[in-house]
Amino acid sequence: MQQESVEPAGAHRARFDALNIRVGARLQLVVATFARKTHLTSTLLGYAENEFLIVRTPVEGGLAVRLQNGEPIDVRLFTGTHVVEFRTSLLRQFSAPMSYWHLSYPEAVRVATLRAAPRARVDLAAQAQGNGAAAAVPVRLIDLSTYGAKVLAPEPLGERGQTIELAFDVPRAQGAEAKIAVKATIRAVKPIAATDDAPPSHAHGLQFENLSESDQVLLQNFVLQKLNETPATGV
Repeated sequence: MQQESVEPAGAHRARFDALNIRVGARLQLVVATFARKTHLTSTLLGYAENEFLIVRTPVEGGLAVRLQNGEPIDVRLFTGTHVVEFRTSLLRQFSAPMSYWHLSYPEAVRVATLRAAPRARVDLAAQAQGNGAAAAVPVRLIDLSTYGAKVLAPEPLGERGQTIELAFDVPRAQGAEAKIAVKATIRAVKPIAATDDAPPSHAHGLQFENLSESDQVLLQNFVLQKLNETPATGV
């Protein structure tokens, strides 16, 4: 199974134990089953150095995932400033007293530095509601990162420094979507003149506020996927 590529630069090899990855870190597991890649989410529960990793059994469709022992697994996790990737395999599966897996201890991991806010060009429908607004209005996200977004709206959503509520769906594996609802601060507003293909609009530079850890992981995975497809754009 070929490991997915990522965009960040400055990659180097390191020992897993030298990274001081905290217990509770969210993991993305990629396995190849029935000739297709399946993306699963898990949590690091602990590890025995040079022996095995302990991770929570992933759940898909409300059921614990079962694999064949020895199945190769590609793992990706984010530390906030770095993306960590390594190849492992399933050693053992346990269901009591709690459901968890033992994965083979990685001999070496690939560590790459992320830019402060890697951003990708997107085209996602969203709903935005400013302070005091009676209802949300449809807008489009055209640039996205874990820190914020560039949003096009027919009219200004507010003034610089004001907070709005933003909701949008992020595509996931196998055609599924995950909804993100977050407060965002307006950092810039710029009018855009009409063109032959589009009416006049207003571009907003937004900064997300108090994005949950699970939503950060979701956006990081999505942004890196989009960066592999197309270069980022500026606000």
